[in-house]
Amino acid sequence: DTSTSKLVGSGVPPAMGPILLSYPSTASGGEPATTQLMGGESEEDMVVGHQMSARLAQKVGMPIYVCCSIHSTPAPSAGEGGMGMVGAGMMESEAPTGFGGSLGQKAAALAEREVGRILLERKRSMER
Repeated sequence: DTSTSKLVGSGVPPAMGPILLSYPSTASGGEPATTQLMGGESEEDMVVGHQMSARLAQKVGMPIYVCCSIHSTPAPSAGEGGMGMVGAGMMESEAPTGFGGSLGQKAAALAEREVGRILLERKRSMER
């Protein structure tokens, strides 16, 4: 098997975000070629996914697919017996979605770093 997939998340079923594909540059110092294969509801997810896929493709030297739903994922609820947003008197349609601002940026950076580490590890083991 020569493919690797990794889901990074909280266990909350994510909304499907945009899907992007990046190929590493063949020219020294060139930018990876990136295209959006499928759109999503959040423009922020598209921008973050584009950046993540381009950097990961360049880092690992192989094509990378990224589906990003950091900003459009529903906010987690407190679960059974807890007071989530909806349980606190807020209608489900009013509950905030995703990780906005710096929290979203941190989540994306951590996910990108972990996925990059896993892909490089996998690539090295395949080369042996």
